Amino acid sequence: MGRILAAGTLRRGVGQFKVAGTATSTPFAVGNSPPAGQKLYLRFQAFLDIEPCTAWDKLTVEVSDHGFATPANVSVAVSKASLGAWAKQQVAVTTVAGKPAVQVRFVFDSGDCAVNTGKGVFLDDVVVQAAVVPVVGPVAL
Repeated sequence: MGRILAAGTLRRGVGQFKVAGTATSTPFAVGNSPPAGQKLYLRFQAFLDIEPCTAWDKLTVEVSDHGFATPANVSVAVSKASLGAWAKQQVAVTTVAGKPAVQVRFVFDSGDCAVNTGKGVFLDDVVVQAAVVPVVGPVAL
């Protein structure tokens, strides 16, 4: 479905200051619903050099088909399981299939003024694509 171009700032903390920022894509069209047995996913690579505590330093990905005028269609916290390394992430976004003007927004908030000296958040290879939904459990033939 193509790459998503974003504009915004996810800044690095300098010293002991609260850090927050967003990166929002330009609007883009999402194709029709995926074939049976598939879902649409927002997939991206994330490198997080932030606090490991789940109460602080939160990165959220939001998807909207209405310019974020009301709460996002999809809003999910990004996993901190692989801090300090590039990690593949994916979020189901089938709810925006067929929409003509979808936007993706990444939101970072340190939540406090402590331990904000890491490199921050880096994002790459952001795409929306259909993929087969894994089958779980026995399958009747």
